[in-house]
Amino acid sequence: WPNCANHHYALKSITDYSDYMPYMAVSGHGGVHMLIGGTSRCRNWYDKFKDSVGLEQLTYLVYVSVPMLRDVWRSGLCETPEYCSSDTPEGECKMLCRGCDSETFSKEQLTEYAGEFWLNKTDQNDLILEQMVREVYCTDKPVIMGEQIEGSSPVDISFWPIHPTLERLTVYKNMKFPFTNTTWYSTEDQWNGYCKWGETFAHDLPGNNTMKNDYCSGHYKDDLSAFEVVVPADAVARSTALEEGPLDVVSRQLSNGDIMNLLTPGETMYLPYVYDSFTWDHCEELGFDFSL
Repeated sequence: WPNCANHHYALKSITDYSDYMPYMAVSGHGGVHMLIGGTSRCRNWYDKFKDSVGLEQLTYLVYVSVPMLRDVWRSGLCETPEYCSSDTPEGECKMLCRGCDSETFSKEQLTEYAGEFWLNKTDQNDLILEQMVREVYCTDKPVIMGEQIEGSSPVDISFWPIHPTLERLTVYKNMKFPFTNTTWYSTEDQWNGYCKWGETFAHDLPGNNTMKNDYCSGHYKDDLSAFEVVVPADAVARSTALEEGPLDVVSRQLSNGDIMNLLTPGETMYLPYVYDSFTWDHCEELGFDFSL
């Protein structure tokens, strides 16, 4: 769960884009999406497995249940149905996971599935593991993921109050504690340079990876946003100052690099909004000084 300590550290201690991007993606805000989006239908895991694996393991299983199905889909272990009508029974409209139709999982499948949630890697009871894997991935009524765990998350209106908090911090950081290295590349925390997991799954895709045929589409500096933004026309031409008089505005897609540039002191005048303040009173009360 992100807290004042995380944001204070990001503000004052991180100097490179390559560290800031992955840190803010996870420690800076990821837990908020997990809490708001949530999952449902995992309570029965406690009744079935609390005596065999213990509370710590089950608590962790529930915690990682938010991204778990997404991750096994990304790794190719599970597939989604091609189509489900509105009246398709739930047991027929679910993830189709390898090994679920077999009497037993292969050792490799069991290891991959359990790797998503099993804490004690050196003490695995294969029978218990297989029972848990079947309960998590193969049941006719699997866990239901929340709405904030994949690419369509912005469709959920509760998504939008989260990211301005990070943008406000980034604008302030650019003013008071600017980056010393803005290279658009990171290898931290399973990032392949441009996004998390990209290198892990790109080999499963056809084509030439040098043509950006990977799971990082949309994350590159020159990739365009999926939405249009209303900005002053001067922002497009990058003039040195806004002209006086009525603003001439245009609606256009911006690249990721354009958006990040707009958060720097010389460019914020082109934003169609301003932040009310750059104070973190609730953090100051806890002893975190966000000022110089």
